[in-house]
Amino acid sequence: MKARPLTPEEIARVRAYFASEYPNRYRERDRCIFELGINCGLRVSEICALKVGQVWQYRRVVEWLELYKTKGGKHRRIPLNRPAREAIERLIRWKAQHRERLHPQDPLFRSMKGGHLTRQEVHNIWRRIKRECRLTGKVTTHSWRKTFATTLSAQGVPVRVIQELLGHSALNTTQTYLSVTAEQEAQAVALLERFYEIYLSSNGGPEG
Repeated sequence: MKARPLTPEEIARVRAYFASEYPNRYRERDRCIFELGINCGLRVSEICALKVGQVWQYRRVVEWLELYKTKGGKHRRIPLNRPAREAIERLIRWKAQHRERLHPQDPLFRSMKGGHLTRQEVHNIWRRIKRECRLTGKVTTHSWRKTFATTLSAQGVPVRVIQELLGHSALNTTQTYLSVTAEQEAQAVALLERFYEIYLSSNGGPEG
């Protein structure tokens, strides 16, 4: 079974968990990882590799995230929306309060050993969150990328744009990320019905 995207209700459940019950020590770090995953569509390896200077410059959060060392060596730029920027700002503020160094080359997400978090560590963090939030089914860290892609598609964003944001070389790879719900299918057919009604009314109705 392939990983599925998160539903809006599940996202709300995870955010509520971060806001109330999550252990304080790692709250801002792990919240930021999650928000970058669902709002930027980053791969776990890209999240782990992030440095402070990529998101924090001139004492403020950047508007565009620049990624260079990505899968296939493809450079891409991703705009940071409000939830992503707020999560980064909270993390930077937490680091400053705990006297954690904010050198541009330092890891954004630091492990207990002081280096970058590893992919396995992020997977373990998410498994714990999934369990605490009672998320069922195949919901992995890859679900974050699928959530990003599926949500954009549901809002009418062209697949070609989603492809660029995800950093896919082939369009058909992007298409495999896009889940279609029964509700979306019903809405699509309803739009077609409405189109015919408007067309017929503006052209005098069907021929007698």
